[in-house]
Amino acid sequence: MKFTEEKLEQAFIELIQKQGFEYVPGGDIQRSLDEVIIEADLRNFLLSKYKHEKLTNQEVTRIIQQLKSYASSDLYESNKAIMKLVSEGFILKREDRSQKDLYVQLIDFNGLAALREPKPERLLQISDATPDPYSDQNIYKFVNQFEIVGFEKRIPDGIIYINGLPLVVFEFKTAIREECTIHDAYVQLTTRYKRDIPELFKYNAFCVISDGVNNKAGSFFAPYEFFYAWRLEPDRQMIEQDGISSLYTLIGGMLNTTTLRDIIRNFIFLPDSSKKEDKILCRYPQYYGAKKLFQNIISHQKPEGDGKGGTYFGATGCGKSYTMLFLTRLLMRSELLSSPTIVLITDRTDLDDQLSEQFTNGKEYIGDNNVISVESKAELKERLQNIQSGGVFLTTIHKFTEDTDLLTNRSNVICISDEAHRSQTNLDQKVRVTANGVTKSYGFAKYLHDSLPNATFVGFTGTPIDATLDVFGEVVDAYTMTESVKDEITVRIVYEGRAAKVLLNNSELQKIEDYYNRCAEEVTNEYQIEESKKAVTNMNVILGDPDRLKALAEDFVNHYETRVAEGATIKGKAMFVCSSRSIAYEFYKNIIAYLGARSSRSVNNYASSFTKHYGKPEEWYSRNLPHRNKEGLVQFITFRLADSLPQEKLKEIDQQISTLSDEKKKKELRKLYEEFLDAGYGCCALEHPEMAQVVFEALKYHDGNKYDLLAWSIMPNHVHVLIHTKNDLFRIVQSWKSFTGKWALANNKKYNLRIAADATSFWMSDYWDRFIRDEEHFNNTIKYILNNPGKANLPQSSNAFRFVGCYVTKEMKQELHPSQIKMVMTRGKDDPEELYNILGTKEYRKELDRQFKNEKSNFKIAIVVDMWLTGFDVPFLDTIYIDKPIQRHNLIQTISRVNRKVEGKEKGLVVDYIGIKKQMNLALAHYNKADTHNFEDIEQSVVVVKDHLDLLGRIFHKFDSSKYFTGSPVEQLNTLNMAAEFVQMTNELEKRFMFLVKRLKAAYDICSASEKLSQKEKDHVHFYLAVRSIVFKLTKGTAPDTAQMNAKVREMIKDALKSEGVEGIFKLNEDKNGETDIFDDDYLARIEKIKLPNTKIKLLQQLLAKAISEFKKTNRTKGIQFTKKMQQLVEKYNERKESDVFRSEVLEDFTDEIINLYHALKKERESFNDLGIDFEEKAFYDILKALTVKYDFAYPEEKLIHLASEVKEVVDDKAKYTDWSKRDDIKAELKADLIILLAENDYPPVDRDEVYKEIFEQAENFKKWQG
Repeated sequence: MKFTEEKLEQAFIELIQKQGFEYVPGGDIQRSLDEVIIEADLRNFLLSKYKHEKLTNQEVTRIIQQLKSYASSDLYESNKAIMKLVSEGFILKREDRSQKDLYVQLIDFNGLAALREPKPERLLQISDATPDPYSDQNIYKFVNQFEIVGFEKRIPDGIIYINGLPLVVFEFKTAIREECTIHDAYVQLTTRYKRDIPELFKYNAFCVISDGVNNKAGSFFAPYEFFYAWRLEPDRQMIEQDGISSLYTLIGGMLNTTTLRDIIRNFIFLPDSSKKEDKILCRYPQYYGAKKLFQNIISHQKPEGDGKGGTYFGATGCGKSYTMLFLTRLLMRSELLSSPTIVLITDRTDLDDQLSEQFTNGKEYIGDNNVISVESKAELKERLQNIQSGGVFLTTIHKFTEDTDLLTNRSNVICISDEAHRSQTNLDQKVRVTANGVTKSYGFAKYLHDSLPNATFVGFTGTPIDATLDVFGEVVDAYTMTESVKDEITVRIVYEGRAAKVLLNNSELQKIEDYYNRCAEEVTNEYQIEESKKAVTNMNVILGDPDRLKALAEDFVNHYETRVAEGATIKGKAMFVCSSRSIAYEFYKNIIAYLGARSSRSVNNYASSFTKHYGKPEEWYSRNLPHRNKEGLVQFITFRLADSLPQEKLKEIDQQISTLSDEKKKKELRKLYEEFLDAGYGCCALEHPEMAQVVFEALKYHDGNKYDLLAWSIMPNHVHVLIHTKNDLFRIVQSWKSFTGKWALANNKKYNLRIAADATSFWMSDYWDRFIRDEEHFNNTIKYILNNPGKANLPQSSNAFRFVGCYVTKEMKQELHPSQIKMVMTRGKDDPEELYNILGTKEYRKELDRQFKNEKSNFKIAIVVDMWLTGFDVPFLDTIYIDKPIQRHNLIQTISRVNRKVEGKEKGLVVDYIGIKKQMNLALAHYNKADTHNFEDIEQSVVVVKDHLDLLGRIFHKFDSSKYFTGSPVEQLNTLNMAAEFVQMTNELEKRFMFLVKRLKAAYDICSASEKLSQKEKDHVHFYLAVRSIVFKLTKGTAPDTAQMNAKVREMIKDALKSEGVEGIFKLNEDKNGETDIFDDDYLARIEKIKLPNTKIKLLQQLLAKAISEFKKTNRTKGIQFTKKMQQLVEKYNERKESDVFRSEVLEDFTDEIINLYHALKKERESFNDLGIDFEEKAFYDILKALTVKYDFAYPEEKLIHLASEVKEVVDDKAKYTDWSKRDDIKAELKADLIILLAENDYPPVDRDEVYKEIFEQAENFKKWQG
């Protein structure tokens, strides 16, 4: 017995009924199919709740009409508006103007405040207005299989209704089908349902996706990676992992009626304005953390309490800023606090921009328009002294100094401290001895507490220390790094030590160790440590040694580039932490010098050298010239007419440079090429305006799709183009040349293009490309392109001046073309001029911030000292290099920059150039011993790679892969294809292989630059990755995931697929004009020529699946029948016996069965001819025929054919209106006409509603695809 989606649904229904929900099958609800609100429930709730206010039916109707009036075409804004009405309520103008306006709530939130607030004796006198503070009048329903007709008919698996509003939508998948995952459920919700029934999601609070084992909730507008499990129920321990337990905690913890109402009212954040569709649903640690802090603040509020609101310990990267936001809303809406003033304090000199933007853009959510980032001490003083309640002020601890007066003595002031350590806990007096004498002072925190003596203080930190607890109180709630990793909010961190690569002798390592020990023993106050000038100076001497910095720069560049070349990094973003500004500058100059020395070598030398060691270099391929073919680059391309460099001119050039050295030859060669081209040799057909216009139209054709066209110059015999690539460069250039070349040859005589009569090619077969390195290169390239006609001394009458241009804006330049490496730090007034100019202004740093957070930006490597080490979130940053002595909480903060979760990121990498491992372990053990398990040494990844290579080697021990490593290119390709065939021998073998290689790749991404892996081992990794990609494409029918793969492997995969004729099969659906005939015998013939039986079967499956998909567009009923037959064949193939694996006749039988089904489908496609009707009438005939079989009644064949034709006439009559399938009046007429038609033709005894339903769906499906 299989555990299907239906059984999961039934189990879910049983569990949610226990939470107080009434279960109602979707078919039992009376309403129009395009209605998503249960109007009767909403009406009954409102009339009951407001009966004493004498709310009328007409007023309820007005409320319902207002909800319906929001347009589903602007789904995000409509959802935002409706969620505000649901969570906040609204004022209703009464029909009877003598009555007062009525505050209306669509959900009864009664009892939430009573549940949240503690019950100490001092609060006993407070009583709620209602007799039972926990009761509510809401109507809770769980509805399943609720059919909705929008642009298409869709049936969500489940919906939670509260008072008739569809607030939570569920989609279930079965856990027993490996190919079916909750990601499919996510796609179904956010793609198909969003497209086809957007009306449902106007009211949506959040969605749930589940297969019973994996159970996650998230905002409808959120990416899949922001759907999370709810692992905690009130007053119970957090469950450790996914599984059936997470279903119970989701239902019992999140979907119980009290928590669900609380989330809808207080824990969904929609910003006031947003460029993106941002909607934040709380995660369980944020929900419970904010609630516990709120309760603790109330209990400890002065004057009765001690003012210690509590400490929240949340792992770095776990979303503490949103916990602060949720807490702020609870505080601002609490009647007990009488509209408190909240002061949010950060520990950074520059106020945390992210936190500031988040709060100032959440005024409506917080419930106070007075949310302000305070820029100065004077402004802070003025604002706090001039208000008696309300207001949220964001400031820094550094504004509280010795001269700060009393700001307010009110007790309803709550201070929330972000990163509550260091300067926010230094209450004690400091004594400093200098040459000028003894001075005494206090820390910022002392002045903060003195200026707000009756405030309650709350601390948020990822690294609590004893001083934190002394100031803010005990830890109220904790969410550790271990829990964060388990919840997939953050990733594990891997440590790689490379100090030995750059320290010149072992004694330096000991000096660094001594420095750490001295810091730990000398004093406990970190500011005194930082001012221990002698220790710092000695350290800088070691770290700033010129020879060391040179070695450091070279090792860093090689390590970084190896990771990029191996596809081991998500977006190539890296951060390098230096110990001081001066050392950072010297390090930066060493990198530039090293890169400059390398780039002076020719491209050919680089390609040749790289190929010798690694195969083809990253993203390069070679036909006649080396090309770099990576998507996302800005490329300068030149392609030329075939006769633009005649043979005699090439010989002349060779003679001119024959005496030069190789290096000078290449420079002179390019110079002479350009001079000869500008001189205008050959036919110069591009000078003709018609020809130039055709080329220009070709350049614009795929602009914005396959590339962004930035600049162009169409010269008489060559073309310069600058583009930002989004696709394969070779294919881009071929698309230009293929179309324009054919046009030129075909129109040569008509326009007198002067192309040689015997010419077979218009363009030279190859082209030149150069990728843009930095902003200077970019600007120079644009100048070159735009000035090309003038530089070639063409007359002003030349058409080349008409066909030159640039689409580049200032914004595009900033987005695409900053330098790859930047220093990020503040200027110093005594900086040398060059450094001063490089560092730029505060506005420039903000621009760098934006660029680094843009995954498409060329700004890849940030060199920092202190900036960006806290509160700076870049999820796709996966590598941080550390060359700075850091310890304790600062170290945890720093390494946590790479722990953010993003799609494709398995782990973050910390590369240590100074020896911080011991300090890292000490810091982790100090804050949470369990978190040490979430850090691993790179050696573990090396071990995993070696172990998986061993496991894969055992699988392949009977397979001869030697030709891949030693054979010719053709032998290599054959070996790849044979290997892909080998792993497909059984379904179990294929799954095991795919799983092992996926694990291998994840580990290899981390340690690809390690010297512990031999070149032979790396070659085997690439071999298995290539095989996996081929199998992936054969089974999935989509392009393999080659984005993070060695370039040599990428090219081999493409060639391997072409060599077996596979590539053409996958292009069946790529023709946008729909001109490809999927039933062409040529496709089947090409597949039948493939000699590898398992590969052939997989391709036949794909061909058949595509053919059935096409057939369904015209005949839905028969298409479904063929789908079922194909599924049976696929299951039979996947479940074949092990003894049949090597039996060729068994595989041949499978092949024959698929081919026979394909031919049967082809025959069925044409069967309407035999009946003397058209193919649309045949679709209706099949519906009528299927129902006679289903209900076992006889109906004459001639009458069936005639009835099908009559049905088509009725449908066509109604379908002549473009919106026929959306209009209730037309659908009602259609149904009535069909029922009359069926009765007149004696079509018994079927329920005619079923006939109508089937006919309507077929008609709608057909008209959609024909339209």
